[in-house]
Amino acid sequence: LYEIVMNWQPTGPMEPGIVYLFNFEVREAMTQKNIDDASFNFKVVKDGIVTDSTSTNSGAITQTISFDAPGTVNLLLTDVNSSTQQVDFTMPVGTETTTKDGISFIKRTTMQNQQFTFVAVLKI
Repeated sequence: LYEIVMNWQPTGPMEPGIVYLFNFEVREAMTQKNIDDASFNFKVVKDGIVTDSTSTNSGAITQTISFDAPGTVNLLLTDVNSSTQQVDFTMPVGTETTTKDGISFIKRTTMQNQQFTFVAVLKI
């Protein structure tokens, strides 16, 4: 089992016009150890269009991302260690509250100095 860990700075809800530093890591789910030679592709998808993409074979990637307008963005990790599975972190930006697939983001709060970490588990 792998864990895909995502966090970003500055913390808090996503807003247009702010530059965010995102970090993605692949870890061994049982031990929480980074897998330094894990490979994956990373894509930023806005309104169904890939706006940025890159790949790595070092088990982690750090990307600077900004969003031009409110909406929903998908941060995708694909081909994790050559598997067919993908991880889709769906994030609201600005005043967006519902994704196209019906996920609702009901309450938005400002949280200073807190780190948001999202984890997805892949069984490969």
